[in-house]
Amino acid sequence: MSQLKQLMKTADLKIFSYKHDGTIHRIWTKYKLYKTSETLTLATAKKGSPVFESSGKRWHTREDTIVYFYHNEWYNVVVMNKTDGLHYYVNIASPALIDEEGIKYIDYDLDIKVLPSKKSRVLDRKDFAEASCKYNYSEKLKNITLSQIDKVKTMIKTAITPFNDQENIKIFNKM
Repeated sequence: MSQLKQLMKTADLKIFSYKHDGTIHRIWTKYKLYKTSETLTLATAKKGSPVFESSGKRWHTREDTIVYFYHNEWYNVVVMNKTDGLHYYVNIASPALIDEEGIKYIDYDLDIKVLPSKKSRVLDRKDFAEASCKYNYSEKLKNITLSQIDKVKTMIKTAITPFNDQENIKIFNKM
């Protein structure tokens, strides 16, 4: 917990996304630690927070965001406060780790996009298949990551945290 206490004192929190071989995929900056527990960490960012791609490309977030990082689940959830409502983007990913640098996870390329209507779509199945071959994912890892799709879709349908709009609006209003 001392690392969490240190991060809470930090003005700007970084989020590091890695590929399975340990190479950096993407870095988000200027996030704030909103809340943390043994199982979950919430980070928030205002519109315009810088993001750095491994390719060297730099861009900025287009809206205020909340990110739910789970320490024992194989996904994280980005909530975006867009003009037409809350949009959700689920990264199928390793459980999040926290150290003195920030929040870290491995991105397994499978994603789920959720619209304000709660209609969802799985993205990047081809990228997952290619990465699975490239990084030689074990059968166990493939089964774990693929099983998360049904689990998350059930959470979306039942609107439980992190897919509860009212809870997320309260957080956005406190940012």
